[in-house]
Amino acid sequence: MTFPLNSGTNGYCWPKGFQEDNLYQDSDGPIFWDKQLNSNNFNAEKRMISLNDQVQTMIRLNEQNSLGDHIYIPFGCEFAFSDAKINYDSMDSMIQYWN
Repeated sequence: MTFPLNSGTNGYCWPKGFQEDNLYQDSDGPIFWDKQLNSNNFNAEKRMISLNDQVQTMIRLNEQNSLGDHIYIPFGCEFAFSDAKINYDSMDSMIQYWN
């Protein structure tokens, strides 16, 4: 099941709150994963709760149309990254955090 978490772009780009790239001035900014290193800026838990809420909402809205138990969430528009490593590192951290 593909989840269009960003309705402004028909679900093709990153979910709301997860636009991390220096190419965009309106970027959502980095996710700070280490509470000890970034105690004032630590936002990983809040951002992951936001992503979980978005995914749970899309599951409820689309469960009648689902044929399986896999979830695909697009992260990033075509040719959108000035530094894709930022996004890949962030996605790796999200997967690690979620698991």
